[in-house]
Amino acid sequence: MTFPNLKRPGRGGIKVYRVEEMEGDTIVAAHEAAAKTPFQAAENALGTQVTLRGDAQEWIRVVELTETPSTRLRPNFYEFKTIGRKRTSHN
Repeated sequence: MTFPNLKRPGRGGIKVYRVEEMEGDTIVAAHEAAAKTPFQAAENALGTQVTLRGDAQEWIRVVELTETPSTRLRPNFYEFKTIGRKRTSHN
């Protein structure tokens, strides 16, 4: 799987993330999203609200793809779970 838009963050703090839908330790789907925060990337990619993972078996892993080093306060990935229903578009 490749993500052609991988690059350094641009103006306005928009970053590129890979949003992975997980069941236990298995990736069941992956999406690419551009957003200011990992939280926003997960919501934009999935079309639903998310919250912190807790101990959920079905969860969302968000990996920052921009070229920034990770630290204890800025990890490489974030864990969420979905809440609510997926938003639908009305055409």
